[in-house]
Formats: sequence, C-alpha cells, structure tokens
Amino acid sequence: MVRRPSKYQSITVQTNRFLPPKGYFAITFFGKILIRDSNAKNWARTRNSQSGKIMLHHEWIHVQQAVSTHDSWIFFYLRYLYYFLKNRPFRHGTKVAYYTNPFEMEAYVFESDLSYAKKNPHGTNGWRVFTTMTLPQRLEILNKKHVL
Repeated sequence: MVRRPSKYQSITVQTNRFLPPKGYFAITFFGKILIRDSNAKNWARTRNSQSGKIMLHHEWIHVQQAVSTHDSWIFFYLRYLYYFLKNRPFRHGTKVAYYTNPFEMEAYVFESDLSYAKKNPHGTNGWRVFTTMTLPQRLEILNKKHVL
C-alpha cells in the first residue's frame, strides 16, 4: 500500500531498469527516488557531495508538493501531467514542457536552498506562483537560473 506523502520523513533511493526516462538522472515515484541502473555508479560517487544533496533536496521538494496537492500522489501526478501537457510538448518540445512545469520550476529554483522544503510542514506552495505566469515569463526565470 502506498503511504500519503505527508507520512514520509525521508526518501530512499533505488536503482531501476526503466525509470527515469533516458536523459534524466532521477525521478520521484510514490515516495521513492528512482535512478537508472546505468547511473548507479555515478550516484554512489556523488551521493555525499553537494550536488548529491541538491539532487535529494530537489526530489524532496516534489514530495512536499504532493503534500500540498491534497496530500495525494494521484492528485500530484495528475496535476503534474496537466501542466506538462499545457506547456504543449508537441509544439515546444518535451524539454521546454518539462522545465516550465510549475512543479519542476519550484524544485529547480529552490533546490540549492537546502532548508526550503523543511520550512513548511504542510507542503511547498511555490509551484502555485509559477502557474500564474506565462510561458515566456517562466522561460526567462529558468534562463536566469541557468537551468536551460
């Protein structure tokens, strides 16, 4: 049985054969971080480094976003998919649709602030601000943060 997002105190990392899709390092999947088998050595080498901590925090932000979406993984993933499709991946490309997704925007913008996700026990809500912005506004923010 899958636990509610708010029930997680930490997040575990597991290697996987199929997820995340090629080109991505990690994915949060129902409270676990999945890393492709092909990236396992890279993860073992970097997990205690600053970049490893940032990656873990980025994924933990997604857990907190799920808390803020009715404390439900299903609502989180449905909204995530909605915003991905709203960014028209077939017109702008999947890279733009992924990075301009409000959930990813919040995670990328705040991933280096390692205390960000701990500030609010009821989940993070920064993603809601990005939903009110136009696509060009979101692209400008990502370019300033050197994400794209």
